[in-house]
Amino acid sequence: AIDIMTGDQCGFQVAWKPALGSEQVLLMIKLRSTETAIQIADRLRLNVPLTPKSYQVKGLECPRTAACWSQKWGFDRTTQTYAPAYLPYEHSRNESFRKHAAKRLQQANKALEELVQDWGRDAVRRKTIHRRTNLRRQLQFCDMRAATMVALVAKMNEAKGRREFTRLLLLREIFTDMNEVLEERDPDRAWQMRSLPSDDERLAARLSRWSPPSFVSAEEYATTDLYAAFSELDLMRMIWQRLAKFMNLTGMERHAIIESFFPIHHQAEVQRLASAWAS
Repeated sequence: AIDIMTGDQCGFQVAWKPALGSEQVLLMIKLRSTETAIQIADRLRLNVPLTPKSYQVKGLECPRTAACWSQKWGFDRTTQTYAPAYLPYEHSRNESFRKHAAKRLQQANKALEELVQDWGRDAVRRKTIHRRTNLRRQLQFCDMRAATMVALVAKMNEAKGRREFTRLLLLREIFTDMNEVLEERDPDRAWQMRSLPSDDERLAARLSRWSPPSFVSAEEYATTDLYAAFSELDLMRMIWQRLAKFMNLTGMERHAIIESFFPIHHQAEVQRLASAWAS
């Protein structure tokens, strides 16, 4: 049994220690490494939640839990918890997600540089219908829209850090026009922008929307994983299912080969639950 558990088929790390006050021995099992957990989750097609940031990479907003009555009336000001979708884990899908995100960001940077050059040459027609049409084409797809805005904010920060003020003003002008195009589809946000008293405050509000922590940075955009990190419950499910594949634990308990099989408490998880739910 030990050979099976420590072999490549299960991928467990095994240790033992004597139980206190008895002649029994505790056989402790855990997954060998993170790579082992990834391989097992991929093989089992384990349902894993998506990361909230992966929604932003695709230009979407992660769903949240419904507001309770105290939140609706303003008595409880805590933020509603994210409620992301679950997908069967596929390592290749996660790698493809990151690869395509990096490619979109590269395309957005290239398109923005062309737009900056065009904008600088054609200063007279900045507010024409032709310009607006080009901006709408750039922002047509939600995932490319997110990549474009993230890359634009990164270029603005870079120009500000290098004290390239002429380029910074040009980028801010493009940023403002792109936000105005997006706000045409969002009357509530357009009204919020119109209610601000100055252009500087509107610029600051728009930058806050597309900058961390409200939105992913350019570095995060290209490296964000599709799936969330495995929780303790995910790891326990993987261990249980791999053991059940090769052993009948219920039968082993029935025939007194083992006394019992149970997960131990994870101290960090217990403290997290206690801080949120303990009375």
